[in-house]
Amino acid sequence: MFLGIIAICIACQDKDVNPAEVPPSTKLDGTYDVVRITSDYPVDLDRDGSLNVDLLTETQEAGRASRYYVEFKTEIHDRDPVFYDQEIDLWIPFTNVFKDESGNFLDVKYGFTNLLARYRYDETTGQISIQGNLGNGEIIGGRLISEDTLSMQFKADFYSTKGWETLPLTGIYKRRP
Repeated sequence: MFLGIIAICIACQDKDVNPAEVPPSTKLDGTYDVVRITSDYPVDLDRDGSLNVDLLTETQEAGRASRYYVEFKTEIHDRDPVFYDQEIDLWIPFTNVFKDESGNFLDVKYGFTNLLARYRYDETTGQISIQGNLGNGEIIGGRLISEDTLSMQFKADFYSTKGWETLPLTGIYKRRP
């Protein structure tokens, strides 16, 4: 009976011990500048009557593309066990809709905002998996296209001629030198 109690105590202790987390890949850490952002289908965000899949053209932000980038960051928290926090900051145009006091539409202007998510990168497959989104919009995932270029899939709300739409978007980004 004494040996049985000791075995139970040892088994209980094993359940309380958390194994150290395997260090995740930090290969993507750094900043990537936008090459292009496209919608899965043509939209009219600038209300000119012409449909286009190019988000930066439709938001009239192509001349300010340097404001839109994606940054991958890894923080190591030296606890017991060690904890790795990997975050994506993905900056995109943000819709500002202006209406008069009666609620009549006046204009749309664009600023910029970021989508936040926690991620892990698998070097063997080149896939970026999302562990959880941390705010407005949704980062779905991504993949490394070449050594310095990646593709990111995400969703965000934009005001179009149809009203508010959640657009499925794909951004192509190139690593900043």
